[in-house]
Formats: sequence, structure tokens, C-alpha cells
Amino acid sequence: MSDTVQQQNETQASVTPLETGSRPLSYGWGKIAVITGATYHEVTRQPVYYVLIGVFGVLIFLSPLFALFHFEEKDMVMELGIASLMAAGIFIAVVSAGFSISREMDKMVPFSILCKPVRRAHFLLGKFFGVYLAVVIATVFLAFMMILSIDVFRSSRELNAAGTVQDPVGFWGAVDQYVQVVVVRQMLPVLSAVVVTAFGLAIVTAFAVSVAVHFPLVVTGAVCLLVFILGNLAGFAMLATAGSSGIERIIAWACHVVLPNMGMFNMTNLVAVDKRIGLSYIGGTTLYSILYSTAVLLAGVAFFERKEIK
Repeated sequence: MSDTVQQQNETQASVTPLETGSRPLSYGWGKIAVITGATYHEVTRQPVYYVLIGVFGVLIFLSPLFALFHFEEKDMVMELGIASLMAAGIFIAVVSAGFSISREMDKMVPFSILCKPVRRAHFLLGKFFGVYLAVVIATVFLAFMMILSIDVFRSSRELNAAGTVQDPVGFWGAVDQYVQVVVVRQMLPVLSAVVVTAFGLAIVTAFAVSVAVHFPLVVTGAVCLLVFILGNLAGFAMLATAGSSGIERIIAWACHVVLPNMGMFNMTNLVAVDKRIGLSYIGGTTLYSILYSTAVLLAGVAFFERKEIK
């Protein structure tokens, strides 16, 4: 009898962390929200998170210095900035998944969580949203650093030489110049590229979270890097085998279908040539990212359900 009472007390104690006030969270999204918040706070408490943001922020801010000897300085600055955003997001996603999932799996922390009325799908989705939230916030900050670097290092003489700036006439002339040059020609293309890049990072984060429940940080990083590289090469493989009808074309088509088309989220060329990223393109990449990330998470949940936590 005493053993039964003790087991009931332990069960009630284990449910307490998933309660809001005195009422338990009865819906799955509530449980996912709790795990998301806990994961986000855990990731942002890690010093390596801010180290990565600081390192890539300095690189982005100083990117015009790396382009001093380049004939197309503007193109180089844009390419370095967008590439740094993607690289920073991948590093943060992998490291965050490693700290919040792989290390917890080694310490058997998820076992105490999954003993509560929390399904493994809730756990994995909460981890995904928590890590991805940290990635998005870091991306927004780095995007601000990119816009700031462009605004600081681009001189008015270069803009006048390009015929894009007129001498301001009074206060409203200065405001009009700022809107036309900084907002229209700088911020909007960069912000559009940031949105597309952020949704591309959602796919990488989905892979990182799904792999981290089974493997350590090193393996997770290797898998995400391999997926990112092959995903960029899949599109080129389709173009290279466009004129063939043999086994090469079949393999290229299969890789293009199975692997994520990360080339869709490579905005360096479009931003560098001042080509506008339309709403239709942003909507298409957003829909693709949501569908592919959902497929990856569903596969991750399926494999996680089969995993034995000892």
C-alpha cells in the first residue's frame, strides 16, 4: 500500500513542471510551448551562442574591408553578408541542438520528461521551435549588423558617382534621400534575402534536431553540413544532366527530389545584382521550407518513437 502511494506521489510530482498555475496543460500545443520556452532559455544561456553571434557580427560589420581590393565592392559586401548569415545560422542550429538535445540524451534528461504525459512528438517539436527561435533572433541581429555596415562604409561620393543620390534640400530632402537610398535600395533587398535565408535555416534546424536525438554533436554537424552542400549541388546536377537521358539524369532527378533544394535560399547573387526578390518568390520558398521541414520532423518523430531510452 505504501509503495502504491509513493508511486502516485512521484507521478504527481513529475507532472508539476508541465502545469500552468493549478491546471495542467491538456493540449499538445501547450506542452510544445513549454518545451519551446525551456529550450530557448537553455540555448541563450550558453556562452557559445553569444560567441558565435559576436564572431559573425564582427565579420559582417568588417566585410567592406575585405572587399577593398575587389572591383565590385558592393557585390562583395552583399555576398559576404548573406553567406555569413547562412553560415552563422547553421553553426548556431547545430551547436544549439547539440547542447539542448544530444547532451540531454547522454544525461537521460528526456527520460524524466517523457515519463510525464508528454509524447515524443511534443518533445521533438518543442526542441525544434526553441532552437529555431534562437536561430531567427540571431539572424535578425546579424542582418541589422549587415545593414549597418553597408550604411557606414558606403560613402556619399560613391553613391553620387553612381547617380543614385541627389543633394538634399533641407530636412525633407535628407529624409527623401535616406528613404530612397537606404530603405529602398539597401534595406528592402537585404530584409527580403534575410526572410528567405531564415526559412532555409528552418530546414537545417529540422535536420539538426532530428539527428541530435540519436547522435552526438559532431555527427549532427557533419550531417547538416553534408545536407547543405548536397542540397546546393542538387540543382546544379539537374542543369548539368539536362541534355542526357541515362542513369545520370535519373540519379540527379532523385537527388533533386529527396534532398532539400538549398539553392532556392541562396540569395547572394540576387541581392548582389540588385534584383528584387518578389513576394511570389518569398511565398514559394516559404511554402517549400514549411513542407520540407514538416517532412523532416515527421521522419524524425517516427525514428524517435522507435528509439529506446535506457
